[in-house]
Amino acid sequence: MPADASQDLVVAGQRLRKKLVVALTLSSVVPLLILAWIVRKFVLPTLPAEQSLVFGGLQALLASTLIGMVVGAYIIWDVGRTVARIAEMLDPVVALMASIVRESRALHTDATKMPYLDPKVPGKSLSGQMWDYVGDRDHPFNVFDFCRDHSAKSIDAFLQGNHYRGYLNADAHNIYDHLFKSGSIIELGCWAHCRRNFYDAKESDPVRAHVALGHIRQLYAVEAEANRRIAEQKLTGAAADGDADGGWHRSGERTVLFTAGASGEGRNVGGKVTRVGSDGHATDYTWNGSAYVSTEGDGAHDSLTYNTTSHQWTFVDGSTRQQEVYLDSLGSAPGQIIKQIDSTGNQIDFSYSSGLLATIVDHGSGQKIEFAYAYIFVNGTQVLRVSQINTYSLNGPNGTLGAAVREVAFAYNGPAGRLSTVFT
Repeated sequence: MPADASQDLVVAGQRLRKKLVVALTLSSVVPLLILAWIVRKFVLPTLPAEQSLVFGGLQALLASTLIGMVVGAYIIWDVGRTVARIAEMLDPVVALMASIVRESRALHTDATKMPYLDPKVPGKSLSGQMWDYVGDRDHPFNVFDFCRDHSAKSIDAFLQGNHYRGYLNADAHNIYDHLFKSGSIIELGCWAHCRRNFYDAKESDPVRAHVALGHIRQLYAVEAEANRRIAEQKLTGAAADGDADGGWHRSGERTVLFTAGASGEGRNVGGKVTRVGSDGHATDYTWNGSAYVSTEGDGAHDSLTYNTTSHQWTFVDGSTRQQEVYLDSLGSAPGQIIKQIDSTGNQIDFSYSSGLLATIVDHGSGQKIEFAYAYIFVNGTQVLRVSQINTYSLNGPNGTLGAAVREVAFAYNGPAGRLSTVFT
């Protein structure tokens, strides 16, 4: 929390203290004093001398009531003083929360209009903004920051003033545009704000509006499925983000792993095969007497068969009839995909170097993709991450490589070695 915001809380506490004292004085102490004057002036002189005990009792009652009101006023005054002290004590805690939120790989922000009173401008309310900053899964704090106007002063101080680097999820207001110019903060649009306009257009343009809403619903379904898997598998950190070990789960990282049954059956006899698809989802296939079959999902069942001559596995998608060929798994090491053939005969070949995906050759599009890797430090340990991906056309003589049509490089930072910049 900025220093001026902390000072605002202190001033608010002091103002509360003064208002409570004034209110108590006007509503209780002043009427009590008037009542005491009336009793002393007009009631007590009329009492007979023999009722001196009653006279003394009334005097004591008035005195004790007055003392009680003074003590109560002091207690209420002290409440205001305590609020101011608490604000000062909590300032380091809020500052620490803000610092943790800024360590997020991606954070969310929005601003809400908030009216406020300023003693320097009596007689009317002013319009300010309350900014909220929501940290990511590994930095789960919400920080609120009040700004007296509708400028970018507050968000600049919170993010740029503290050298934040990462992703910022916000609406499309132009107040954020200057934050993205340097490239250190990467813009993430808000689908909720985007969807709102298509939803409003349902009546005026129902056909196109419902098409857009349908696509957005599919994105929401992907997010819901990701959250389900994260909770189910109790994933955290980079694993929950889907970028553990290699940056992302790439299409070429599809694998199969054979596990023998309890009786030690070999391939094409029993046991099970676990296939990890292009989305990272693992599916178990069990032996049905002629092939390994999965009953997941609707439609025709997918299958896996083992060739004892080539020692390779062939996967067939039950619905699309797309085929994938995998190397055999050895012990706990899964077999990697080496070929993909779609229903029209288009073929994609995959090759590896030291177990890492090295090339993808797409004969249908006439392109070859090459992967380069470099060591980086992740929590003090050297690991390999993708450093560059180059795409070439296969338009050279006899299908050889032509010129590079796209080059993409990647940079990582932080102790977790997370992706920070993509260069094209």
